[in-house]
Amino acid sequence: MNEKGLRPDVNSLDVLISLAGLYVENGLVDEAKDLLKTAIKENREEIKPYSMLSKIYISEGEEKEAAEILKNAIRISPDDKEINELLKSLKLDTKKEKTEKIIKDKKKKTKVELGGSLSEVLNNLLKVKGIIGVLVVDDIGALIEASIELPMERESTGAIISSIYDKIRFSSKDLGLGSISKVFFELPGGNIIVLGSETLRFIVLTTKNILLSEFEDILIQGFHKTIELLGVE
Repeated sequence: MNEKGLRPDVNSLDVLISLAGLYVENGLVDEAKDLLKTAIKENREEIKPYSMLSKIYISEGEEKEAAEILKNAIRISPDDKEINELLKSLKLDTKKEKTEKIIKDKKKKTKVELGGSLSEVLNNLLKVKGIIGVLVVDDIGALIEASIELPMERESTGAIISSIYDKIRFSSKDLGLGSISKVFFELPGGNIIVLGSETLRFIVLTTKNILLSEFEDILIQGFHKTIELLGVE
């Protein structure tokens, strides 16, 4: 950031995109759009903000606006797979079908018994379709407990994600956006959801193309259950 306000640079683009995702999750869609438009204006050769902004328009049924954003993106990167697939989807789906799907997806709720111990909580969350890993780390990134399907180094993974979460949290305060307790990262191979408190980071790894609304409630329950079991704040 610089003295002109929300003007992104190379190091802040990913932070702005993450903040835009947070705005969307909390119903601040117009604010997310403004943030992404600023990111596009100052990073015209970067595809990420174009992609995310087009997805917001698509979710609202505003296909014309989405198409304009995607056409600008395709001029920058004609071979980008995701941009091409998004453009193709606009030709295949009608606005009515998309609206009905969004309403139907928002009504879905996942229920699962969490269990009475921390290991049971994490293992049972891993049974939810789309969740492939859950890690619990403390405020300095030290691993407390983990349940992951993927072959990865758990301690370093938890520490790295916790560090990124803290960077976004501090950036939010510097921007005057208030305190952040939940962050959603959309990555090429999947997604990362972080629920945080002063002393805890509850990290959830998911597959790509999932709707957070389907199991957001159970993740929040798991987070609060973990805090209760560990006796922390």
